[in-house]
Amino acid sequence: MSIIQEKREDWNGTLPLVAFGAFVTFVIAVQAILGGIAAFSYAFVWQAGIIDSINAGIYRQLYWIIGHGSQQINLLAMITVWYFLTHVVGGAVVASEKVSRTAFIMYLFFINLGAAHHLMVDPGLSAGWRIFNTSYAFYGAAFASMIHAFAIPAGLEAGRRQRGLGGGLFGWLTSAPWKNPIFASTIFSIILFGFLGGITGVLMGQMQLNMTWHNTYATVGHFHATVALGTTLAFMGLVFFVIKTMFQRNFISNKLALLVPYGYAAAMGLASLLMVYIGILYGVPRRTSQVVSNIIGSEFSLSAAEPLFLILGPMTLLAILVGAVFVLVSVGSLLGGSPTTEEDSKALLPQGGQFPTGEPTRCTQSRCAGRSSSVSSSWRRLSPCTC
Repeated sequence: MSIIQEKREDWNGTLPLVAFGAFVTFVIAVQAILGGIAAFSYAFVWQAGIIDSINAGIYRQLYWIIGHGSQQINLLAMITVWYFLTHVVGGAVVASEKVSRTAFIMYLFFINLGAAHHLMVDPGLSAGWRIFNTSYAFYGAAFASMIHAFAIPAGLEAGRRQRGLGGGLFGWLTSAPWKNPIFASTIFSIILFGFLGGITGVLMGQMQLNMTWHNTYATVGHFHATVALGTTLAFMGLVFFVIKTMFQRNFISNKLALLVPYGYAAAMGLASLLMVYIGILYGVPRRTSQVVSNIIGSEFSLSAAEPLFLILGPMTLLAILVGAVFVLVSVGSLLGGSPTTEEDSKALLPQGGQFPTGEPTRCTQSRCAGRSSSVSSSWRRLSPCTC
């Protein structure tokens, strides 16, 4: 609706990259919802007695459009947050808007095909269908993810160097605002989602490894690394940003706020990695040990994996505790945080200034003609160009 409103006001420009990413996220959400409607409508007409039976293979394919597609909504929203917060807080620029936009568009056609890895043992699917969906088609999504994986750090380095922040090979990174919980949440989300969630997902999505990994605890580790780790950290950073800007409140405790990204990244990162190892090394089942213990003639025991479980348990409890701290800081700041000052607002500007050194202030004053100012005073302090 916001985009439609902008178009009605005779604006013919290109959507900003963050808005473009949000729009693609919306399209992926529609795809997932339509898949869910198709799956549950099919099941409903059978349950209502309108048809005598349903084809289980067709139902499973329809179901996983929403079963897996609902996670892709999180994925695209998370990547959009990455671009947004690395720019606003870290001073990043976009290395190439065309390349980043192309990666988002590739997701539209390929990302939901990753759901095929849930159907590898379905006897109704041909080997050709499985190989195509888990390799050639799936590579389109993996390639798009690799573009973001290089484009976002490259944009962060380029933006900070243009602003004269940090010298040497890695000075741009070591000088970054690591004591800012918004920035720390975003960077840990990028790193841990990429190395733990993304890599395990690409490996697990291939037909060969899928047959040995899919019903093990490694799958639990994979989706904890994506949803419970990467996505959650990105949204934690976004919530902190909204508290500072939209609600104009300081944190009740900066130390507790900073504990959230560091504590949660360490605890849930280690927990996710242990889950993957437990599944791959010891074959611990994905859901319950009875899956294999009830097989006649087989002997199965979890005792070999016990040392890793002894580490996994405390790490999961620690992650839950840090999650509770996040809720405490967020709600406490909204209810009891002190109002932000002009100096606090300046701290949310990209490090090194609103624009990189030598870049002109891009202000489309033509869009402001004939309009009354509707920009809040707090945002006006942050933006050098307002209507």
